[in-house]
This record gives sequence, structure tokens and C-alpha cells, in this order.
Amino acid sequence: MKYLVSSIVMVTVLAACGSKDEKKAESQPLTNIEVKSVGELTIGYYDLEKIPTEFVFYKETQMKLESEGAALEKELMRWQEEGTRAQNQLQQGAQAQTLTDNQMIALQNKIRNCETKIMQIQRDKLEPFQQKSYELNQVLANKIDAYGRVFSQENGLKLFLSYQIGGGVTFIDSTFNMTNQFIAFMNAREKELNND
Repeated sequence: MKYLVSSIVMVTVLAACGSKDEKKAESQPLTNIEVKSVGELTIGYYDLEKIPTEFVFYKETQMKLESEGAALEKELMRWQEEGTRAQNQLQQGAQAQTLTDNQMIALQNKIRNCETKIMQIQRDKLEPFQQKSYELNQVLANKIDAYGRVFSQENGLKLFLSYQIGGGVTFIDSTFNMTNQFIAFMNAREKELNND
């Protein structure tokens, strides 16, 4: 019973804390962020789903990866289509008995050549691309983690959470939302890095 009363008091305190004018807090400069607290505990969170659309590093990285991936897919499709055309010509020509031995050998060689090209692209380009994609996503995760620590330290946060639907946090009051400030902070830091 004692724990139930404590929990109810804690939830009531959490719900009552903070400014109700969220837009005012979002438009304040980065150095003057209003931190919500529950006694000694200062809390904030950011919406993880806004990172892909508003964190410039993420957007630029994903655009590059999508462009490279599309180029690789186009190259693979070209060889697959060429191999399929040669296979169809060989099949139709063999059934109609209209191909000479040399034409059949040429089509078989073309099919093998296409298969070899596809395997080379997968080995020499696709696998390194997948590794690069993995590494860039690790860099992104590390950046968000590092920026989250610095942001928390600079703003006196003792608990800074990432929130997304279906994640580990079911609900957190929007008065603790620091998404816009955190993304602005990360974008400003990235801009400083790029200028150096």
C-alpha cells in the first residue's frame, strides 16, 4: 500500500511538472533550455521518429546510401535482364531449331558471362556497400549517443530518453519533450564540425 501511494504521488508530480506552453520552450535559444524536474531527477526525451527527417547528418547519409544502392540495383538488373534475354533466345532457338551451333555457343557464353558479372558485382560492390551501410549506421548511432550525453550534461539532465511508438517507454508527458532542441543542438554541432 505504501508503494502504491508513492507511485501515485510520483505520477501526479510528473504530470504536474513543467510549462504548458511547449512552443515557448521550443523557440528558446539552445543555451536557455528549460529542464523539467521531479525533485532531484531532471528528465527529458526526444522523439526518435523525427531523427530521420530532421537530423541533417542522417538525411544526407541516407540519401547517399539510397543513391549508391539504386545504382547497384540498376547495374545488377541490367546484367540479369541481358542474361534472361540470352536464355530466352537460346530456349526459343533450340525449340524452333533455328540456331547454328556457333550461335548456341555464343548465347551460352553470354549467359555465363552475365552470371559471372552478377557474381562479381555482388562480391566486389554489393558486399562492400552493405558493410559501408552498416558502418554509417553505427556512426549515426554513436553520434546520437555522444550528442545525447553532451546535451544532457550541458542542460543538467539526469535522464534523457529516446521515445518511439512500440519502444521501451509506453508514455511520457509532452512537457518533457526536447526533440526540437536536441535536433537543433545536433545540427548545430554537425555544422561546426563541417566548418572545421
